[in-house]
Amino acid sequence: MDILLISLTGLVLVCLLAFRFQAEQSRFEINNLAEHNKKYRQLARFLDLYPGLSIFVHALALIVAILLTGLSVNAWGLWGGGAIAFGAILLSWLLGRMLHGVAASLIDSHLDFFNRYFAWTGILDKLVIASNEPHIGSEAELMHLIHNGDFLDDDTKDLIKNTIDFKDKSVKSVMTPRANIGFIHSRDHLTPKLLDELFSSGYKIFPVINGSIDHTVGFLYLDDVLPIDQHEKVLADVIRKAPPSIDQAAPLKAALRQMAEYHSSVLLVEKGSKVVGLVTMTDIVRALFRSE
Repeated sequence: MDILLISLTGLVLVCLLAFRFQAEQSRFEINNLAEHNKKYRQLARFLDLYPGLSIFVHALALIVAILLTGLSVNAWGLWGGGAIAFGAILLSWLLGRMLHGVAASLIDSHLDFFNRYFAWTGILDKLVIASNEPHIGSEAELMHLIHNGDFLDDDTKDLIKNTIDFKDKSVKSVMTPRANIGFIHSRDHLTPKLLDELFSSGYKIFPVINGSIDHTVGFLYLDDVLPIDQHEKVLADVIRKAPPSIDQAAPLKAALRQMAEYHSSVLLVEKGSKVVGLVTMTDIVRALFRSE
């Protein structure tokens, strides 16, 4: 009889220690969804009382643990019962941790039950020590605060938003397409006339190609051939070595890292083994500072 009673007490303790709940969405997102969804209204209400309910459940767990210890000591003496109680409580704690996911799923399925019969535990919320530090639970919440706040000017708001979106942007989204790339041939001579045409094109950097842009041998930076004079410059003397190309699907932060590694402000963009575009530091900076 003692073993059965202690086993049942241990089972109750496991259930209490397994009590744990964490919503998948942030509180901000839940409150927004609660305006049009009954399930999320129940979830928002449950999260209001959850801190107090958690205190109540843990208090019950402590009482049950004390009861289990008392039953064990009464049945097997101070030392033997104490050792058995310690082992049973430790086992209950381990099982409780293993069952956190199951408990959370069951709680999520019975939110209305807890809201209806345990709403009174909300009075225990005062025992929870709240942090003084502000907490933003999601990217959506941060963007909401930035968009609706009047403490930032529009340019700063755009910069913050673009910085947050930066991680999701690929090289392809900002590159200059292949058809629009200005280039020169490795056999060209940098005559004053050609240099004047290059400056008039509006481009600052030109791939130096050998046959086609898929065979780029380097880059010509117009800053390297200033000033324009009446003497022909030798292309081989001013050409810079081309860094490795980058895939069009790569994130912009990867392009920045590669530019820094090779001390370059331009990269050819590839799809497979074919050049499909060109990305420069200016393209990336423009993506950060663009306005909506």
